[in-house]
Amino acid sequence: MLGSLIDDASPGTVGRCSKSGWPLITENENSVLSNFEEFSLTLMRLRLNLSIRDLAYRFETSKSTSSEVFLRWVDIIYFRMKHLIKWPARNELIETMPLCFRKYFETKMAFFIGISPQGVIAFVSNKARGGRVSDKYLTEQYSILKNILPGDVNLADRGFNIAESVGFYCGELKILGFTKGKLQLTCSNVETTRKFASV
Repeated sequence: MLGSLIDDASPGTVGRCSKSGWPLITENENSVLSNFEEFSLTLMRLRLNLSIRDLAYRFETSKSTSSEVFLRWVDIIYFRMKHLIKWPARNELIETMPLCFRKYFETKMAFFIGISPQGVIAFVSNKARGGRVSDKYLTEQYSILKNILPGDVNLADRGFNIAESVGFYCGELKILGFTKGKLQLTCSNVETTRKFASV
């Protein structure tokens, strides 16, 4: 790891940038610390949050030298290792979410994703919308409805009332039965819902 961060310039070379334009750190015979010690100092500061004074004492250098070493190596680490920074998986983000943020879990972003009958993701919206945007608005904003052919049957949940938009392309919208405001579904609604839900 250390070797990949140190440029292959000759010992004693002084410079801030290599031929690639990246910050350069090379062995310097006038340096109080070796490259390994400088790198260790930087990692200790990043990982343990030790003060510059503490690090200066541990490595027997002045505070100004310790500070300069840290800032120089942070540049090196950034340019050489930035490609290793990856966005965490969703489950990792949720599991490690600080408690102070959990009350904001209802803050959402909405995307529109279309999936073909074969299970292939065939459409992804190119923009995110605020979580409060309606499903109807989101659907009508994208050209996915243009794929509807006359006679096509489209299934939707309650509240997804896009019958007018689907009808514009001579398609038919079927909304699954729901019991809001009712004690139970009618027999016809039960059969219709069972038929479509099994698709």
